[in-house]
Amino acid sequence: MRKSKIKNVVVHKVAPSDMQLLSDKMSAFHAEIIERKLKQSGLSKKSKLEVLDKIINNLKSDK
Repeated sequence: MRKSKIKNVVVHKVAPSDMQLLSDKMSAFHAEIIERKLKQSGLSKKSKLEVLDKIINNLKSDK
């Protein structure tokens, strides 16, 4: 079976006034991904909390 190849990429520029809306949507999107991955992981609650703590610490260190 052949792998799909990207044929075209379209970049949409965002007006400065829409940046906050876009930022909020991206944050919600990432939170949903993290939540889904943690649910599928089979980790204990303690391990899930450790993963979240590491994510938060990494985000804080990037600023």
